[in-house]
Order: sequence, then structure tokens, then C-alpha cells
Amino acid sequence: MRKTFFLISLILICATQQLHATLTGGYDYVLYYAQDYTPYIETYLWIDGKSIQYTTENDRKEGKVEITVILSQNGKVAFYDKYGLKTRNYHSSDTIFDWVYDLRRFPIGQGIWEFEIILTDPNNPDGLPVEMKDTITVGLNNGTPSLSQIQFISHYQKSANPNIFSRGGYDMIPFHDNYYEENLKKIIFYAELYQADKFFGPQGKFLLSYFIENYESGKQLEEFSYRKREFAQPVKPLLAEMDISQLPVGRYNLVIEIRDSLNQYRTRIKKFFERENKYYSFKDIDIQAVDVTGTFIDRFSDIDSLRHFIKCLKPIAAESEYQHGKNVIKNGDPVMMKRFIYAFWVKRNASQPQNAFSDYWKQVLIANENFGTLINKGYDTDRGRVFLKYGMPNAISQRHNEPSAYPYEIWQYFQLKSQTNVRFVFYNKDQISNDFTLLHSDLRGEINNRQWELFLFQRNNSFNVDDNNIYNQFGNWSKDLYNNPR
Repeated sequence: MRKTFFLISLILICATQQLHATLTGGYDYVLYYAQDYTPYIETYLWIDGKSIQYTTENDRKEGKVEITVILSQNGKVAFYDKYGLKTRNYHSSDTIFDWVYDLRRFPIGQGIWEFEIILTDPNNPDGLPVEMKDTITVGLNNGTPSLSQIQFISHYQKSANPNIFSRGGYDMIPFHDNYYEENLKKIIFYAELYQADKFFGPQGKFLLSYFIENYESGKQLEEFSYRKREFAQPVKPLLAEMDISQLPVGRYNLVIEIRDSLNQYRTRIKKFFERENKYYSFKDIDIQAVDVTGTFIDRFSDIDSLRHFIKCLKPIAAESEYQHGKNVIKNGDPVMMKRFIYAFWVKRNASQPQNAFSDYWKQVLIANENFGTLINKGYDTDRGRVFLKYGMPNAISQRHNEPSAYPYEIWQYFQLKSQTNVRFVFYNKDQISNDFTLLHSDLRGEINNRQWELFLFQRNNSFNVDDNNIYNQFGNWSKDLYNNPR
């Protein structure tokens, strides 16, 4: 149940408007309280620079985004602010654009509020505004210790000069994501504890715990757990970091918990995140010790089925996990295959591994039926991998008969890994099989080919791959479908 003393952060996903809105990015906000417990909202905005329209003058071009903030109570507007953000000044020939970031703080009073944010691109009159609304309950419970929401931090340093990122003597740059790739070795976070002095007494001691728990099972990971004694203050800043270099791939919650001197729980808050760590080994599970007797996998005896159960994990397994599975297949021991499969799904869902296995296998059968070829199972193709790893796209544009292009498909997801309006471009160079290769995606961590159209239209044309632009082709719908999949 959501507590009344904090606001659950949310990222604005332009869900139902993605086909028409131009701006893509995200919006996050947290409710904080000042030293005198006056509440205010801190907002974080990030917009993909390539989704902004630019105006050109004297070989220079610049973009702009207008932001409107409205706070209403009982149907009456109590706070209104409208301001603009400008991109940096680019040369007219530039084609790579920086993300635009913003942090603002807005006052708010006690009670229940309607909070509205509207983003518009004044240089794109045809683009729909991006709107976000939420109801906020503001108010601390008297005398009860209360935690703000957790804010992930990209990096921090001691403040040399106060600025918009300064808080508690530090400059803290927000981390605009909840997805930690393998190159990120630590997680930094910030939260605030309120009214601890009223409950524990001025400078009273309390136990601060922060740890990582498995998202599916709720099991606390002891090797990622930290505890320390703290002294109570009216507003207690909590800034900490954790080494996650050895955290396996998976879905987790970061949890902050407050207990009294008798170790009795008083309050907690958690925030979801995902971890990718393909270089982490499978050593956290002792396959030899796994007992599959009476489990769902125990009833399978056909060795070919067991092989497929392991092979189809490739789209969702960490690299180390899949390599371990390949070794198990190579050894040919059906008992070890069963142990590996069971351990894999227990790792994903400790309480209901059979349900996790069954749900995924249903998706594998769909992938095999729709994306399989005479040579490869559907899960072993690019479209099948993307489908199994990220789910069904929100829109699929199929162009299998354009005169100058190879057959191609453009898939769109409204949201993936805290990115909005994500596209995948697949094409079929042999024009005979059902095997479409991934040519380009704007999702971080996937193949990114800025010249994907040049490759797509090499079917009946010769292009220099150093070219930056594609010539207009007869029947060329690719750019339009990429910008507006349907």
C-alpha cells in the first residue's frame, strides 16, 4: 500500500501517444521536505536530442522544448509555471544531438493535489504535446519516521559552488534509468529520512539498513546488505553506494529500512532496477547439489526436449549462463540438463519456477511458429530473440515488397529499459527464407547502425557506405515508418 508521506517516483512514458508525439525521453519526480518540513517537488527531465525539431539560421541550428507545470487542488489551479529549455547551438550540418536535461523544484502544500506536466516542441506544430498527470498526497505522519522515495544517482562530488544539483553539500547528478549494464560497477542512491529526531529523540541512535532483494521472491541478498548506526536529525540525508560488479543478471529491489535500537522495524522504502551482467559466472548456484526429484522438470525424459529447453534460453540468459548450458548439453547427461534448467528458473522465480518456465515456453512456441526457418528454430533468429527478450512490440510495420529495398520490418516498443519509442529494423537479404536479420536499433546495448537505410536499399542500388543520407527511392516508406510505425 502506498504511504501518504512519500510519492512513488514514476517515469513518464508517452504510452498512447507515441505514434504521433515527436518528443521522446522521460520524466521523473520525487516529493521532498525542507528542514522546516515544507514540502516541495523535485522534477527531472531528459529528452532525446534527435527527437527535437531544429530551426536553422546563418549555418547554425537550435531546438527548444516548452514545459508547463500545473498544480491544482479541488479543481482550482494553485501553481502554474511555464518555461523553455534550449538545446545547445549546432552547426547546420550536424546530425548527432545531445540529450537535454533539466532539474527543477516546485513548492507544494499539504493535502491531495493534481500534478500535471505538459511538454511541447514549438518548432513542430504537428507534434502532439506530451502530457503526464498524477495525484499526489502530501503530508507527514506526526512523530513517525518517514522516508522519501529513492533517487538513483549517476555521480556526485562535494559542491564547490551551489547549483541546481546541490544538496547537503554535494552535487548529485541523477541517473535517469533503472537499468544497470555490465559496465556499471556500482549503484549510487539518495533518500531522506524525516522526523527521526521526534521518534528517536535529538541525536538518538537508530539502525539504517540498505540491501538488494530479489524482485520476484523478495529474498534479501546478504552479500549485498549493509547496516550502520546513525544519529537522528529533523531531516537526515542518506547518500550511499554499493558495489554491484558481482551482482548477477536479474530484476531486483533496492531497499532502505529504518529500525530502532531494539531492532524493531519502523519504516522502509524500495525501488526497482534491472541488472545486466553477462560476465558474472554461474557460480552462485551449485548445479551438482540441485535436487530435481518431484519437480516440474523431472517428468521430462526425452533428451532432445531437454536440449531445446536449454537452447531456447539464449535470448534471456546471461552469457555465462548460456555457456554453462552449452557445456551441459555437450556432456550429454540428462540429469545435469534437468538440474541446469531447474536452477535457471529457480534463479528467476524462486517461489514459482514452473510457472516461469511454462510462461516462457509458451512464448518460445509462438516464436518458433512465426519466426522459424527451415534451418533455425524461431528462438535462434534475430526476430525471435528480440521477441523473447523484450516481448511483443506495440507496433509492427511490414514492407516485404518495396521495389528498391530488401524485405524489411520495423518494430516499435513504447518503452524498454526506461527508453521510450524504441525501434528495431530487420531485413531479409536472401528474399526467400523467413530469416530477417537485425539491421539497426536505437535501444542501448543493441546494434546501432546510423546508415541502416543505405544497407536496406542496396538491393537494386550501389551506395557509398560513407554517405550520410539516402537518396529518395521509389516506394521508399522506411523513414516515415521508422518515425511513425503503424
